[in-house]
Amino acid sequence: MNKTNKIAKTCLCSRTMIFFIVLCIVSFVQTFAFFQLTGISSALFRTKVISAIFSTIVIYLPFLFIGRKWRITVWIPIVAYTLFMITNVWYYRQFHAFYTGSALCAGAIFNSFVIEGTIALIRQSDLFLIVPPILLIPLYVHLHLDTENSQYGNKMRFALLLIWIICIPAQSALAFRRHSIYVDKVENSNENPMSRLALFYNTYVANPIDVTYLSHNIGLPYALFYMISDIYPDKVGLTESDYVDIKEMLSDVNPNPISGNKGKNLIFVIAESLNSEVLRLSREYGITPTLHHLMKDTSIVALNVVPQVGPGGSSDGQFICNTGLYPIFNQPLVSHYASADYPSIAKSLGYSNSLEFISEGKNIWNHYLTTISYGYTEIYDLIKDRPIVGDESARFECEEKGEDGHLFNYASAIIEHTRNPFYAFVTAISMHTPYDKPSVTPTLDTTHPFFKSMSNHKRNYLEAAHHFDTALGELINRLDEAGVLDNTVIAIVSDHNVPTQYFDGEMQDPFIPMIIYNAGVKLDYTGVIGQVDVFPTLLDVMGIESYILSQTGAEYRGLGHSILSDNPPTCAIGGDGVILPTGVVDSTLINRVEMSSLIIQSRFFE
Repeated sequence: MNKTNKIAKTCLCSRTMIFFIVLCIVSFVQTFAFFQLTGISSALFRTKVISAIFSTIVIYLPFLFIGRKWRITVWIPIVAYTLFMITNVWYYRQFHAFYTGSALCAGAIFNSFVIEGTIALIRQSDLFLIVPPILLIPLYVHLHLDTENSQYGNKMRFALLLIWIICIPAQSALAFRRHSIYVDKVENSNENPMSRLALFYNTYVANPIDVTYLSHNIGLPYALFYMISDIYPDKVGLTESDYVDIKEMLSDVNPNPISGNKGKNLIFVIAESLNSEVLRLSREYGITPTLHHLMKDTSIVALNVVPQVGPGGSSDGQFICNTGLYPIFNQPLVSHYASADYPSIAKSLGYSNSLEFISEGKNIWNHYLTTISYGYTEIYDLIKDRPIVGDESARFECEEKGEDGHLFNYASAIIEHTRNPFYAFVTAISMHTPYDKPSVTPTLDTTHPFFKSMSNHKRNYLEAAHHFDTALGELINRLDEAGVLDNTVIAIVSDHNVPTQYFDGEMQDPFIPMIIYNAGVKLDYTGVIGQVDVFPTLLDVMGIESYILSQTGAEYRGLGHSILSDNPPTCAIGGDGVILPTGVVDSTLINRVEMSSLIIQSRFFE
């Protein structure tokens, strides 16, 4: 008995145990700070404390079993865990989600725009993640852990192992309990325990929608596990019932084509982070005179478009507009599903010239794959590095006007010499984050009192919006001079909303715009629609009566509804799962989102 007590006392007072206890305290501070910095409303203070404790034990308890020669390897998980947390905090501030293996595969984290935006969002509070592990270094050196032979009896080893094994299921059980309380109090559900367990497993484990939520409730190691496992996702299988449901949903079409536009050219402009609030501002401010002019003409205008992008951001927005499908709301779609025979506007038009113009390199967000999947015949990337084309009288000062100046100048020069009919997909970039400094040479007259009361971030954003508008106006002028404009439909849609984390209570409009110029009809649509409704609306505008899917032999017009149809949309579900207008409940929308994910992940279109 005395020998056992002596061993236990020796173990508890050993230098190794002292370092382990301090390490646990440091890790707890880090993890709790991480939860605070990425806090979500559904994660209570108590939940964060418990999750931080469990995360610390799961990661660092194995350290006590390491022999003295290998104790220095404890710095591998310390450094890796710290890097994992700090990079996720920065990524979260950009995308309101944790990065996963699929995000790494898409090259999203290494996008120069994302990196610049991240730097602008670094906060002093991030030091709570970086400083604590640095303070461990002098303690480790002072204790000389590589010279101590700690003695652990079998009972002690068994007890430590048992604690480690119990932690994961115990935390999962607590998460299930919190989920059950939520079901009872919020949803007033009378589900039996087995039904709740099935719902919990399907929602938070088998097909997680929000890794951030899971990390707060089940523990941070789950996020690390999910990130790694997501690098190689399994292909989802389709049952016979699934296949029947998909065919039925895809065949739900209600075409109303405008015959006068059939065979016309189409230029589809994707405006980076263009918020509808910009277009609701008074014309007297002179921010977007070109867009306001287009809205007055023979155009279709919808300013209440709900963004439906997931963690893929801009690439998700481009996917929705190209294919008429919803993206996957818990991962960047183009990371694993960029290559497929997707239905698209380019394929539905069937033109021999379908061109894509992007300012970035085509390796970003796997553009070199999606441009083929969407049916484009040519892609022009890295526009800013290409020589400015056109004669001196036709071109404008691209060097001073920034990314979109180069983009629209180059696109217009190529389009002028492209055989009609053509389709051009142009992705603007100047309104991209960050907004801490001007991204373009200021040309907006900000002497009006309206501009004096706003933050620098908002003023810089509006400068970028004005630059985009000016560049778009130059494109339209060149098309007019070349005699191409009258035979060309121009659609302008934002890829997603402006990231509100860069503004202090400003830019709160939840909607993005859709403008279709030269549509042949005048329509100011005031109802709420989603990005997924852009695809069928454009098919109607371009006079496309039918587009037959090779996979089913049935007509396809996307998963949304045209605002020109007899049954136009009146609500939409956002990428965050919230249906607008507030208070609307539509199970059909949720079902279409789930079926779209099933279509994509089962590789239905391969």
